[in-house]
Amino acid sequence: MPAQRQVLNAARDRHQHWELTTEAIPAALLGELCEATASSCRPVFEAEDGLAGWRYRIPPYTTIAGRAPSVGGGQFWLVLAGDAAVDGGDPLPANSCIFVGPEEPAFAGASGPVGAELLCLQFRRCARD
Repeated sequence: MPAQRQVLNAARDRHQHWELTTEAIPAALLGELCEATASSCRPVFEAEDGLAGWRYRIPPYTTIAGRAPSVGGGQFWLVLAGDAAVDGGDPLPANSCIFVGPEEPAFAGASGPVGAELLCLQFRRCARD
């Protein structure tokens, strides 16, 4: 959101704001996903307050269980490559996004015939009354 940087900076007086950059990692090519034989999870970043991100590569026709969203403030899951079905639903193509609230069970999904690459972004824990 570089075009909105000025708006974000102006909002810092009213809201907390975090900005984090990491190395660019291109999405997997479909051929790489098709040839994968084991699932992998690579941390992108992890902080003590629950703010975190992980990148998953999943071989074809493989199930995955994410981390408990209750550890943070909920999670966004983004399909980077391939497709993934959530809780037995229809496959979601690349660029699909799913939110899992902190009170919900962990993400449960399965890759399709070419596998999947997923990015999980977890919000930090919120102070609870």
